[in-house]
Amino acid sequence: MSNLVWTFANFDAEEDHELSLKIGQVMLVEQSTESGWLKGKVVGVAVSETSPISPESEGGDGFVGWFPSTFVRPWKPSQDAGSTAKTYPFENGYLHHQANT
Repeated sequence: MSNLVWTFANFDAEEDHELSLKIGQVMLVEQSTESGWLKGKVVGVAVSETSPISPESEGGDGFVGWFPSTFVRPWKPSQDAGSTAKTYPFENGYLHHQANT
């Protein structure tokens, strides 16, 4: 599974170590288990699993928690032919963009 995933369904945490999810959140996954749970944090929001990421304004407080993998899909932003920016992987907790040359 990709290190970045997109939430397609809401999930309400039931335990202190779990992370509630809202549709549209982009999560940075740090760890996974064989039982289908992922450990990660909210890093932004996106309209779909192929749309650009926007910084998270709600819930992106850096809290790391566990959530089920059945509520997320790999986040794969499309590279629009007319776009002048390319998305690069996370470095030091920040998503970096660079203009195409």
